[in-house]
Amino acid sequence: MLLLLLRHAKSAHPPNVDDFDRPLNEEGKQAARLIGSFIRKHAFDPLLVLCSTARRTQETLEYLLKAMDHQPQVRHDAGLYLAEVGKLLQIIHAQSSVSPLMIVGHNPGVHELGVSFLADKSTGEANRFLHKFPTAAFAVFDFDINSWSELNPGTGRLLRYVRPKELVTSQDGT
Repeated sequence: MLLLLLRHAKSAHPPNVDDFDRPLNEEGKQAARLIGSFIRKHAFDPLLVLCSTARRTQETLEYLLKAMDHQPQVRHDAGLYLAEVGKLLQIIHAQSSVSPLMIVGHNPGVHELGVSFLADKSTGEANRFLHKFPTAAFAVFDFDINSWSELNPGTGRLLRYVRPKELVTSQDGT
Protein backbone atom coordinates (compact mmCIF):
# COMPACT_ATOMS: atom_id res chain seq x y z
CA MET A 1 0.00 0.00 0.00
CA LEU A 2 1.16 3.52 -0.72
CA LEU A 3 1.10 6.41 1.73
CA LEU A 4 1.70 9.90 0.37
CA LEU A 5 2.83 12.60 2.79
CA LEU A 6 2.56 16.26 1.86
CA ARG A 7 3.46 19.22 4.03
CA HIS A 8 1.40 22.32 3.34
CA ALA A 9 2.94 24.89 1.01
CA LYS A 10 4.53 28.15 2.16
CA SER A 11 2.09 30.48 3.86
CA ALA A 12 1.88 34.19 4.40
CA HIS A 13 2.08 35.77 7.84
CA PRO A 14 -0.45 38.60 7.69
CA PRO A 15 -0.77 40.68 10.87
CA ASN A 16 -3.61 39.86 13.25
CA VAL A 17 -4.31 36.49 11.60
CA ASP A 18 -4.34 33.32 13.71
CA ASP A 19 -1.92 30.53 12.77
CA PHE A 20 -4.88 28.35 11.77
CA ASP A 21 -6.15 30.97 9.30
CA ARG A 22 -2.90 31.84 7.51
CA PRO A 23 -3.27 31.73 3.69
CA LEU A 24 -0.69 30.58 1.16
CA ASN A 25 1.65 33.15 -0.32
CA GLU A 26 2.37 33.24 -4.07
CA GLU A 27 5.41 30.98 -3.72
CA GLY A 28 3.24 28.45 -1.89
CA LYS A 29 0.56 28.48 -4.59
CA GLN A 30 3.17 27.83 -7.28
CA ALA A 31 4.80 25.07 -5.20
CA ALA A 32 1.46 23.29 -4.71
CA ARG A 33 0.84 23.39 -8.48
CA LEU A 34 4.34 21.98 -9.14
CA ILE A 35 3.78 19.09 -6.72
CA GLY A 36 0.36 18.42 -8.28
CA SER A 37 1.99 18.21 -11.73
CA PHE A 38 4.68 15.90 -10.34
CA ILE A 39 2.03 13.62 -8.83
CA ARG A 40 0.14 13.50 -12.13
CA LYS A 41 3.28 12.88 -14.21
CA HIS A 42 4.49 10.04 -11.96
CA ALA A 43 1.05 8.45 -11.41
CA PHE A 44 1.00 8.90 -7.63
CA ASP A 45 -2.63 10.04 -7.74
CA PRO A 46 -4.23 9.43 -4.35
CA LEU A 47 -7.61 7.75 -4.10
CA LEU A 48 -8.27 9.35 -0.71
CA VAL A 49 -6.85 12.56 0.76
CA LEU A 50 -7.02 13.38 4.45
CA CYS A 51 -6.40 17.10 4.87
CA SER A 52 -5.99 19.29 7.93
CA THR A 53 -8.68 21.94 8.27
CA ALA A 54 -6.15 24.79 8.56
CA ARG A 55 -6.47 27.34 5.75
CA ARG A 56 -2.94 26.77 4.41
CA THR A 57 -3.47 23.01 4.06
CA GLN A 58 -6.86 23.51 2.43
CA GLU A 59 -5.37 25.96 -0.08
CA THR A 60 -2.39 23.67 -0.73
CA LEU A 61 -4.78 20.87 -1.60
CA GLU A 62 -6.89 23.17 -3.78
CA TYR A 63 -3.90 24.20 -5.92
CA LEU A 64 -2.53 20.66 -5.99
CA LEU A 65 -5.82 19.24 -7.27
CA LYS A 66 -6.04 21.87 -10.02
CA ALA A 67 -2.81 20.44 -11.48
CA MET A 68 -3.99 16.83 -11.38
CA ASP A 69 -6.25 14.93 -13.79
CA HIS A 70 -7.75 12.61 -11.20
CA GLN A 71 -9.90 14.04 -8.41
CA PRO A 72 -9.67 11.89 -5.28
CA GLN A 73 -12.10 11.60 -2.43
CA VAL A 74 -11.20 14.29 0.13
CA ARG A 75 -11.88 14.27 3.86
CA HIS A 76 -11.12 17.28 6.01
CA ASP A 77 -9.95 16.29 9.48
CA ALA A 78 -9.47 18.84 12.27
CA GLY A 79 -7.39 16.23 14.12
CA LEU A 80 -4.60 16.66 11.56
CA TYR A 81 -3.97 20.29 12.57
CA LEU A 82 -0.48 20.30 14.13
CA ALA A 83 -0.92 16.59 14.97
CA GLU A 84 1.90 14.64 16.54
CA VAL A 85 3.03 11.21 15.32
CA GLY A 86 0.75 9.21 17.64
CA LYS A 87 -2.35 11.10 16.53
CA LEU A 88 -1.38 10.80 12.85
CA LEU A 89 -0.92 7.03 13.23
CA GLN A 90 -4.33 6.78 14.92
CA ILE A 91 -5.97 8.61 12.03
CA ILE A 92 -4.25 6.43 9.41
CA HIS A 93 -5.03 3.19 11.28
CA ALA A 94 -8.74 4.11 11.19
CA GLN A 95 -8.87 4.36 7.38
CA SER A 96 -10.21 1.74 5.03
CA SER A 97 -7.71 -0.15 2.88
CA VAL A 98 -7.70 2.49 0.14
CA SER A 99 -4.35 3.10 -1.54
CA PRO A 100 -2.74 5.47 -2.35
CA LEU A 101 -3.73 7.43 0.77
CA MET A 102 -2.49 11.01 1.08
CA ILE A 103 -2.05 13.03 4.25
CA VAL A 104 -1.84 16.83 3.90
CA GLY A 105 -0.57 18.23 7.16
CA HIS A 106 1.97 20.12 9.19
CA ASN A 107 5.48 19.82 10.54
CA PRO A 108 6.96 18.62 12.74
CA GLY A 109 4.37 15.81 12.92
CA VAL A 110 4.26 14.83 9.23
CA HIS A 111 8.05 14.75 8.94
CA GLU A 112 8.47 12.81 12.19
CA LEU A 113 5.83 10.34 11.01
CA GLY A 114 7.73 9.75 7.77
CA VAL A 115 11.01 9.33 9.64
CA SER A 116 9.37 6.76 11.91
CA PHE A 117 8.33 4.69 8.87
CA LEU A 118 11.80 4.38 7.33
CA ALA A 119 12.98 0.76 7.34
CA ASP A 120 16.29 1.75 5.71
CA LYS A 121 17.77 5.09 6.70
CA SER A 122 21.04 4.56 4.80
CA THR A 123 19.90 5.35 1.26
CA GLY A 124 20.64 8.70 -0.36
CA GLU A 125 16.93 9.44 -0.67
CA ALA A 126 16.36 8.58 3.00
CA ASN A 127 19.28 10.80 4.05
CA ARG A 128 17.78 13.74 2.15
CA PHE A 129 14.38 13.05 3.74
CA LEU A 130 15.87 12.77 7.25
CA HIS A 131 17.61 16.12 6.85
CA LYS A 132 14.63 18.29 5.94
CA PHE A 133 10.93 18.22 4.98
CA PRO A 134 10.29 21.82 3.87
CA THR A 135 6.99 23.39 2.88
CA ALA A 136 5.23 21.56 0.01
CA ALA A 137 7.64 18.62 0.28
CA PHE A 138 6.15 15.33 -0.93
CA ALA A 139 7.12 11.79 0.04
CA VAL A 140 5.84 8.40 -1.12
CA PHE A 141 6.11 5.37 1.17
CA ASP A 142 5.42 1.77 0.21
CA PHE A 143 4.28 -0.77 2.81
CA ASP A 144 3.84 -4.53 2.45
CA ILE A 145 0.49 -4.58 4.27
CA ASN A 146 -3.14 -5.23 3.35
CA SER A 147 -4.78 -2.76 5.70
CA TRP A 148 -3.82 0.59 7.26
CA SER A 149 -4.56 -0.96 10.65
CA GLU A 150 -1.41 -3.09 10.09
CA LEU A 151 0.82 -0.03 9.63
CA ASN A 152 3.82 0.03 11.96
CA PRO A 153 6.92 2.21 12.31
CA GLY A 154 10.10 0.93 10.67
CA THR A 155 8.28 -0.95 7.91
CA GLY A 156 8.17 1.57 5.05
CA ARG A 157 10.22 1.95 1.93
CA LEU A 158 10.69 5.51 0.72
CA LEU A 159 9.96 5.43 -3.01
CA ARG A 160 10.17 9.16 -3.77
CA TYR A 161 10.96 12.37 -1.98
CA VAL A 162 10.70 15.67 -3.80
CA ARG A 163 10.78 19.34 -2.89
CA PRO A 164 9.28 22.05 -5.11
CA LYS A 165 12.63 23.81 -5.61
CA GLU A 166 13.96 20.63 -7.23
CA LEU A 167 11.10 20.70 -9.73
CA VAL A 168 11.75 24.33 -10.62
CA THR A 169 15.42 23.61 -11.37
CA SER A 170 15.02 20.24 -13.10
CA GLN A 171 14.91 20.08 -16.85
CA ASP A 172 12.36 17.28 -17.16
CA GLY A 173 10.37 17.68 -13.93
CA THR A 174 11.44 14.34 -12.45
